[in-house]
Amino acid sequence: MRQNWQLWEGILSKETCEKYLTACSYLNLQDATVFKSVDHKPDHSIRTTQIAFVNNEEIQKTMRWYLEEANRNAFNIEANYLPSTQYG
Repeated sequence: MRQNWQLWEGILSKETCEKYLTACSYLNLQDATVFKSVDHKPDHSIRTTQIAFVNNEEIQKTMRWYLEEANRNAFNIEANYLPSTQYG
C-alpha cells in the first residue's frame, strides 16, 4: 500500500517558523467552510477552525519544495499547481 502522508519533524528552524507565523498573523481569519454545504457556509458542528489563505512568496516556495519532495518520496503524481496555503 502506498503512503498517503509525509512528515518532516523538526526540519524548519525555530526562527523560520516564527517568521512564517509573524507573516500569517496579519491575515484576516474567517470561519472555515466544508464542502458538504451547497453554499459553502461554515458548519460548526463539523469544523470550527478560523482560517486564511497565504500568498507569501517565501512560504509558498517552502511549501512547493515539500510538495515536490513528498511527491518524489511517495506519490509520484503530476503535481504542477500549488494553490494558496491554508493557515489556521
